[in-house]
Amino acid sequence: MASMSYNALPHDADAWETEAQRLSMHRPLVVTSRRWQHLFQTAKNLSPVFFDSFHPNPDYTDCSLGYEVYQREHCDGLIACGGGSAMDTAKGIKALALSETPVHALRGEFLSDRPVPPFLAIPTTAGSGSEATPNAVLYKEGNKCSLSHPLLTPDQAIWDARLLNSLPNLQKKSCALDALCQGIESFWCRAATKESRAHAERAILGVLHHIDTYLEEKPETFPGAAEQMMEASRESGLAIAITRTTAPHAMSYMLTKFLNIPHGCACALTLPYVWEHMTHSDDPYVQKALSDLSSLLHTEVQDGPRLFLGLLDHLRVLPGLSVPDDTLDALADSVNVERLQNHPETLTQEEIRKIYRQALFPVDPELLACARKVWSNATV
Repeated sequence: MASMSYNALPHDADAWETEAQRLSMHRPLVVTSRRWQHLFQTAKNLSPVFFDSFHPNPDYTDCSLGYEVYQREHCDGLIACGGGSAMDTAKGIKALALSETPVHALRGEFLSDRPVPPFLAIPTTAGSGSEATPNAVLYKEGNKCSLSHPLLTPDQAIWDARLLNSLPNLQKKSCALDALCQGIESFWCRAATKESRAHAERAILGVLHHIDTYLEEKPETFPGAAEQMMEASRESGLAIAITRTTAPHAMSYMLTKFLNIPHGCACALTLPYVWEHMTHSDDPYVQKALSDLSSLLHTEVQDGPRLFLGLLDHLRVLPGLSVPDDTLDALADSVNVERLQNHPETLTQEEIRKIYRQALFPVDPELLACARKVWSNATV
């Protein structure tokens, strides 16, 4: 992937066209919401086709519809402009273009004789880092499907922090928390490598150092905070491209589906309690991973989860719900424990249910007071 470019959109409106032409596109399918379509309507040498019939948690049907448009309109490349949903939808469309059947596409079983559509990504959020990864999350008949293949990584990305200026504050928070969770989960994942740890560290510190300024940002006063958040998001994507995510992400999808909690917030709500559970592990790998993470955060091992909980309180995203027992049961049953193999310790269904309860109910006052103290004294 080429180096980052901040002088792209919207002021330099032809930058995307230059990159698309460099990738040999003439009639790209632009996967984006109607909000961003005006950015592409000034094309001088290309004939873009728009596809906006996708959902926040994209369904595989969305990808099938997009691929039908791609074929019908004789498109020769893909441009995804938006957040993770636009990126994942475009990756699903590309998988279909490379596969014999939809089943093969979901398995990442691609035909070697199919032409590979060029793929340009333009993120408009700072969160998932999907523009830097080969991964996509799609839903088929209500079931979560994880798709990953090196050919799904965008060929080029254009980063322009000015596209973040109009995001609602809650979306900024949720996306930033997504990047932070990805960094932390990648850091402690059993598949972590020296390279993934380096990306994860930059993601974690990037979010923590800049999130307050980013959320309060007036572009003319703090011109660099949004760029730093985009960089942290990209680093988090590069980290999980190596390791994949762990339990907090696996537990997040049904929180969004059942309770309409934004994805990044959903990941963040369970993470401190997953972290707390890990502090009691006697597994040498877990102990070393948490010790290294605590060193990065300049805190004690037992205070790591409290630091994170203090951040959530500081950002005012703790829900304090009262969830019925049958909903907790449904949430716990929805998590396939076999898919938690990336997580550094084994979690039982009952432990998962307990973590959901801790995440969704009002925080114990003593724990919250402690978390606030740890956060206020943080030197990270």
